[in-house]
Amino acid sequence: MNPQLNKVFSKLAKEDNKTELASEKVELASIADLKKATNTAFNSIEKNNVNLSKLVDAKNKVRESSADMLKIKKELDNLKTDFFKKAKDLGIAPASIQEYKLSIDAQNAIDKAIRESEKATK
Repeated sequence: MNPQLNKVFSKLAKEDNKTELASEKVELASIADLKKATNTAFNSIEKNNVNLSKLVDAKNKVRESSADMLKIKKELDNLKTDFFKKAKDLGIAPASIQEYKLSIDAQNAIDKAIRESEKATK
């Protein structure tokens, strides 16, 4: 065969080999990109699951503290009622006593805190 033709065929074979290598690099790059995106997705899901767990824990703690506040409010109400009766028996206006006024404020604050807690834990 003609040496010129051998050179041409040789160059064509090298170019064809380069094309195949280039397409393999593209495929490997695509696989790497896909793997990276998949890992990012799973990491994001894991982070979300951790945050959801923290949220559930926080909601449970808020519900517990709301239950505690409700018990305190009932106890405060009983004490306030008892104080009111005793003050009246002594001829003292309960509203003139600072602690009585503060107990009313505390009950109102507890009511507000419980309402806010219920909204937050829905």
